[in-house]
Amino acid sequence: MRFARFVIAMVLVGLTASSQASGYGSLRRVGDATSPRFGWEVTAAYFPHGREGAGIDVHGNYFTYTRFTGETQLSLSGSWKFIPCVTVGVAVSDCVVEIREHRTYDTGKSEETIVSSQVALASSSEFRLAPGTQLDPRIKIKHSTPDVTEVAASLGYVLDPVVIGGMLGIRMSARDPSTYLNLAISAALVANSRLSVAASGQWSIPVGVSGLPTSTIRIHLQCSLDAARKLNCLFRFAVSSIGQTTRIGLEGSATGFVP
Repeated sequence: MRFARFVIAMVLVGLTASSQASGYGSLRRVGDATSPRFGWEVTAAYFPHGREGAGIDVHGNYFTYTRFTGETQLSLSGSWKFIPCVTVGVAVSDCVVEIREHRTYDTGKSEETIVSSQVALASSSEFRLAPGTQLDPRIKIKHSTPDVTEVAASLGYVLDPVVIGGMLGIRMSARDPSTYLNLAISAALVANSRLSVAASGQWSIPVGVSGLPTSTIRIHLQCSLDAARKLNCLFRFAVSSIGQTTRIGLEGSATGFVP
């Protein structure tokens, strides 16, 4: 039932808004069109990881364990460009985490499974400060639940057939004492009118209060299903590190727009 409610919520959002362009999508300047348009994006991702170790339970019994964690992310986002320099968007996402832990004691074995789910909503506004210039500077403000605000400035430079971009921003949350500095770089190669490949790196660094740094490296492959690029498929291979935990995952999305 929880998943069914999530799907219904995504459909409702999809009927009223459109997708946020991915970081690579924005670097390709898909937003250069001046006419109003509606866009959408559906994304799915899976990050499995595990660890082995030993511990002592609440009863003082020693055990060894093998723990597997599978994280599934689903999202639907939309954006609407109602004037040439401003784009607004909304998004709904669900993150389902399944943890399976197998313990081995001197007296036997046990296994426990825990499943949790968190649905989040987000809204964003993007402002193009100098449309048509080589660097195309942009400011993006994003608010998401629970109580997270992100502000970022980005630049993109087109050196045909390569696109280079960068982002600098901050992330603040009322529930997290740390403020995070976000950095990102991206380089893309437009192979032809339908196929593009890119590599990107993103880092999130805690400032002031102690926190866990996060880094993510992605390889992108984007394919346009029609000459006008109204429908696109994007596949990503991601390596993500949070503190001392490293995860390898696959991401896929479908994007489109209506002029």
